[in-house]
Amino acid sequence: MAPSQIRTLVLNGTPRIGLATQVSAALAKQGFAIQHLDKPWVANAPSLAHATTIYFDATQSKARVVANLLRQQFKPGTVVRTSTQPIRRLAEHAGRPLLVVVVGSSFHGLN
Repeated sequence: MAPSQIRTLVLNGTPRIGLATQVSAALAKQGFAIQHLDKPWVANAPSLAHATTIYFDATQSKARVVANLLRQQFKPGTVVRTSTQPIRRLAEHAGRPLLVVVVGSSFHGLN
């Protein structure tokens, strides 16, 4: 699957202001289809996170495979997991992207 077909929402799981925006822009430069939350929602994760985590929507075909492809863009330590209810709720406000990335405090850039 081409990056342009991988609809992704990036959420900030840290206190660093603007981190989700920075990571979204970097992924967009690599060709990924970035989705955004509807207003008035802010791109913050439901809670703080240490590890950067890529959540996939298990109801969408190939989501786990695509999540592992996106994981290659991140430094080691990035985790892939099935989406949780709080993540799914936020994803619904962004058009149900295939993946949701929660950028954690361990994030040190993309590969």
